[in-house]
Amino acid sequence: MNERVKVITEQALALPRHEQEEVYRALADSLGKPDAAIDEAWLDEAEDRLAAYDRGEIASVTLDELIAARKAR
Repeated sequence: MNERVKVITEQALALPRHEQEEVYRALADSLGKPDAAIDEAWLDEAEDRLAAYDRGEIASVTLDELIAARKAR
């Protein structure tokens, strides 16, 4: 983190929470809006995966199983 960013970050963190939220929203908005095409592609993918699960083509795992598998790597 460069010095300028460090100073701005420290100043922002010293603000009251509601002002921090305003800064956060302004920064998030400046980074751009969500891409509708990407959102639509993810929705299609989620629907396809759910349909495959409903047809018995794919299995599900619990969150605990997923975490354990990731830790075992």
